[in-house]
Amino acid sequence: MLQRAQSLLLAAAFTLALTFCCTLASALGVNQSSEPLVLGPPSVCPVRPAFFNASTVDECRNPIPHTCSFYSECAEAELSCGERGYPLAYGLHYCTLFQQQLDNFTPAGRAWVLRTMTCLQHALVPVVPELAANLPAEADCGHPWTVACDNLHSIAFASHPGCYVDSGICELKDWHDYALILHIVGFMNVLSVQAVQTGLACVRRWL
Repeated sequence: MLQRAQSLLLAAAFTLALTFCCTLASALGVNQSSEPLVLGPPSVCPVRPAFFNASTVDECRNPIPHTCSFYSECAEAELSCGERGYPLAYGLHYCTLFQQQLDNFTPAGRAWVLRTMTCLQHALVPVVPELAANLPAEADCGHPWTVACDNLHSIAFASHPGCYVDSGICELKDWHDYALILHIVGFMNVLSVQAVQTGLACVRRWL
């Protein structure tokens, strides 16, 4: 019972810290975008690749656990959002950072990271081919590509809070894990709408 209370206090303090930071940042006029500063439209015209070939079809329908290749080999290969698009600038970028820091988490924190990696990728499995189905077969810098990448960005970010919570972030008991998460994602991403939604979801679970 005592351990449960300590866990709730720890997570509650983390949530309050997030809310305080967001409020302070808002008052100071800090940009609270949930995306890395490099995200944006493709800088070059994409060339539509031949996708779902024999070497990638299984990986794209069932991402390999504990890896990050889905973002580059599947999402980016299909949609060509460019180096500033979600697959490379956010999905692959942060997946790789968490993967590199995996051994520095506690066992519980490590399990959360791996579950979250899997959840975030599986959330996009049905989305990528659906968005790609409306793209032209030839290279094109026009409207369909921008819409597809923007939609992927929105859908992906919408999946983040659910994956974080369902993977157990509210149940982490060690401050070290929370501190490492904050270190990896960076201050600006802690001030995101998704971070606040995650904190509120944890509060609802505790009540």
